[in-house]
Amino acid sequence: MSTSQHAARMGKVMSYVDANLEQPIRTGSMARVAALSPSHFSRAFKKFSGVNPWRYVCIRRLQQAQHMMRTTSDNLSTIAAACGLSDQSHLTRLFRRLVGMSPKQWRASQLREGLGEDLHHGTRGRFQGRVIDLL
Repeated sequence: MSTSQHAARMGKVMSYVDANLEQPIRTGSMARVAALSPSHFSRAFKKFSGVNPWRYVCIRRLQQAQHMMRTTSDNLSTIAAACGLSDQSHLTRLFRRLVGMSPKQWRASQLREGLGEDLHHGTRGRFQGRVIDLL
């Protein structure tokens, strides 16, 4: 498979994830979108993106949650459901693990700063503070 074909398949998977954030997303369904076996897909996706498929879905859900926290006054339970997370507690645990603070603290800091800084997408790196560097 050529590099451009590989990139096109992974691009389809990323679009699939974005279009289905509010639903359960399994590695098998992402592998079907890429037309690869689940094990081959997992290896190929990690090589392409720098993170495993599950982590990518979690990060995209948190990016969506951050966007919603900045642009709506919805409560965290509503935001969690809209992002495909089981409840506010799930959102809070995941957010603390990857962002380093609770969603409530992050939202308050964004209101104070007036900046609305989202999780960043586009550079390789570790998860640090309020910003997640992905890919």
